[in-house]
Amino acid sequence: PPPRALPARKPRAVPASKLKALQWVKLPPNKVKGTIFEKFAPTYAGLDIDYKDIEEKFSAAVIAKKTQGAAGGEDDGKPKVMQILDSKKTQALSIFLSQFKALKYEDIAAGIDHIDTKMFTLDQIKVLNQQLPSREEWHHITDFLGTGDRKALEKQLGPAELFTDALYSAVPHVDVRLQFFLLKLSFDTRKADIKPDVETLKKAAKQVKDSAKFAKLIELVLELGNFLNFGTPRAGYGAFQLSTLAKLGDTKTADNASTLMHYIVELLEQRAPDLLNLDDMPDVAPACRLSLQTITADMNNLQKDFARVEAAIASNQDDTKFAQTAAPFMSRLKSDLEQIQRNFKDMETEFASAVTYYGEDPKSSQPDEFFGIFHKFDESIQETKKAAKMAAENAEKNKRREEAKHKREADMENALAQDIVLSFAPGSGHGESANVARSSERHRRRRRADQPAQEWQHVRCTESPADEPGQGRNGGATDCQAARWRLHAAPDRHEIEIGPPLSPVRPIQFCFLAFLSCIVGCCSWRRY
Repeated sequence: PPPRALPARKPRAVPASKLKALQWVKLPPNKVKGTIFEKFAPTYAGLDIDYKDIEEKFSAAVIAKKTQGAAGGEDDGKPKVMQILDSKKTQALSIFLSQFKALKYEDIAAGIDHIDTKMFTLDQIKVLNQQLPSREEWHHITDFLGTGDRKALEKQLGPAELFTDALYSAVPHVDVRLQFFLLKLSFDTRKADIKPDVETLKKAAKQVKDSAKFAKLIELVLELGNFLNFGTPRAGYGAFQLSTLAKLGDTKTADNASTLMHYIVELLEQRAPDLLNLDDMPDVAPACRLSLQTITADMNNLQKDFARVEAAIASNQDDTKFAQTAAPFMSRLKSDLEQIQRNFKDMETEFASAVTYYGEDPKSSQPDEFFGIFHKFDESIQETKKAAKMAAENAEKNKRREEAKHKREADMENALAQDIVLSFAPGSGHGESANVARSSERHRRRRRADQPAQEWQHVRCTESPADEPGQGRNGGATDCQAARWRLHAAPDRHEIEIGPPLSPVRPIQFCFLAFLSCIVGCCSWRRY
């Protein structure tokens, strides 16, 4: 049975006016038993007290003067607000009530009593559950309202105190109601947070265990490692820890220009390009961002909240209406919670099996660390592949740039050689500068392009039609193939015709060309 409360005590005298109140805290009935208060008589029989003196000294008239209007000095008619709850709860409840300005306090309390999920949101019920005044604080409010005219005293209370009185008066076991209400509104969201994470870890564990591609990569690394370590104490290994995969980039080539990871990627691109993409482990990337400790804590908190509400409902069998309202939801919640627990255990089993499968310790391994090894290895492959592709593209660009540079240099050498040949050609030194000779040459090229195509070839220098074939002015053969020119007979002058563009000229060839050009120029000069 509930503890018997002490009878209400009344003072020997009653004040004629309102006095300043003593802000004390009532001792709950369950804590009174065995205390000194049980020894006191219902009516005070101690010292002789001058109650009129107390009334004069502790009169609330001073406060009434402070509330008078500034202009006329008259009372503005607003009663003094009595604050019984602490300021933190008063502020929180005031903010809560400001969201229901169109509703009376009794209507808000009725919505909580009926577990109206359309009236309240999860955040609202969470705030109310956290800032709910205790039953003892409610007793302080009822004690104050019982000291006189209730309607008049209600005007002296703030919204937080009035709502607290309405809530406890209309809703039996309001604390149990709010706990159930909070669980009902938050369960689906919390289940939606836990369930997919558990499924992701479970699928990721199965994928890393069944991945054929990763198994081939592990075997390749094992082979390369034993080959590189041959003849050392680290040779002949039959297995290695997964952490080794992160060290493949640390083993550099002899010239320090590449690494073992680069070699593996190049080898796979040539021999097995399908192994460059570990697409048979799609859930590894999201799994490495999950924390098993967080999921376990969420599971435990959900179970504790369910057990606490279930026990609270069971301890209040007298509230049959609430028990009937809560029973269907609690039954469904229990079934869903059991299903989540089964999935969680299956995930733990699958994860432990995958960890053991790769030689790691299931007791010390966490999903974010374990799956992170696979994810980082895959990222390393992709980054190395991307870097190799960029390096190949840069090399191709550099190659084309060098080829263009060599071509420009060769063209410049050819142009210079042609200018030298033209400068020593017949007619170039007699009233016609080198620039004129080059202009004439370009003109003859355009003119020749309009005529039928003729085969360009290395020919001998010829003179006039009267000369014998193959004979120059000096009676000897003047074969000028290296200079690649030929002379066409004309009635009154000789013209030089330049053949196709010269091939790239080496320095020694350039000197030889210049030498031949000098000889040809001298022969032509002597004739004139």
